[in-house]
Amino acid sequence: MKLHVAISLVVFPLFLFSNDVVTKPEWFGQWSMNHDGHVGTLTISDTKVDCATSGWCDMTISYVNSNNIRITGSISRIDDNWQHMVFYLDFPGNRQKFDAYLFSWDKNNLAGTTYWNSRTFGFFANKRVNTLIRDKAIVANTVVLPTNNHITDDEAVSKKILSGDTIEIKYKSGKIRWAFKSGWVDKFPDGRESKVLYAQTPAFVPPIVVSDQNVIKWLKSIQETLLEMIKEELLNDTVSIEGILAKEKSSQLNTYQVINNRFYFLNYLNNY
Repeated sequence: MKLHVAISLVVFPLFLFSNDVVTKPEWFGQWSMNHDGHVGTLTISDTKVDCATSGWCDMTISYVNSNNIRITGSISRIDDNWQHMVFYLDFPGNRQKFDAYLFSWDKNNLAGTTYWNSRTFGFFANKRVNTLIRDKAIVANTVVLPTNNHITDDEAVSKKILSGDTIEIKYKSGKIRWAFKSGWVDKFPDGRESKVLYAQTPAFVPPIVVSDQNVIKWLKSIQETLLEMIKEELLNDTVSIEGILAKEKSSQLNTYQVINNRFYFLNYLNNY
């Protein structure tokens, strides 16, 4: 009994204090945001750009409003504890400042204040998370935004991988997008083309060798789950899936590298 009490006194406080630590990756993802009644989606991403000017120089931020209009943004500052972020969104005629604080105990939520016309307003956001049910991936906490009568970019009719890692997405509007690791090109029905380019370099964390068979089995299940999620994103295009598997095999990726590759590739697909 004395030993049990001693363990409880030592271990339980360690568990409590370990949970309130915020790390950089916990900012990444899509956030359903509401600032003073205006709803939209805030996206914070890791670009993998090799830079050293600040701890957040490789992070990007953007916002899509309720009319599916994308607003560019920039991160001004993040404190040393990775809990307080200052960012700006470039709304037409107004570069709006936001002070965001990530919750310590529930890191799928953030809240803070924003400023417009010398006034201070509140805002909050909830991260959209992937939930696994019976080994099938579904998207939870999805917010359906109001749309107008125009066809929007999210109405894809086909999505497949061409040569290399180029993704071709065709939309009901007739627009075609060719997305690749360094940006994308849009071609519109009237012949116009729009191009966006950015720098991106992949980085892998060296794996730790694991001999426990239960852990190995668990890692394999993660691989399979990520592959199923990629299949859903590619609308089950078999040629694209076979291309991914062939490239993994030819690259001789280990278990960790396969998981890492599929995770980032899924995140890459989700951006289009």
